[in-house]
Amino acid sequence: MECYVLNGELHPVENGMTITSMLQKQSIDANTGVAIAINSQVIPKQNWENQKIQSNDSVLIITATQGG
Repeated sequence: MECYVLNGELHPVENGMTITSMLQKQSIDANTGVAIAINSQVIPKQNWENQKIQSNDSVLIITATQGG
């Protein structure tokens, strides 16, 4: 089975999986201060719909938090 790493955990790669579809599968709202990096490269939000996730990619989801 082909997999990618998401925040340190293995997940199966689905055929044609994009960042947008991966976020939906993970139940993450893309409109809540989220940044995505694939293989240490930040992917602009306007590219999420078309950016494919490949086998062996390392995906990092960073969520903005408030504090003070």
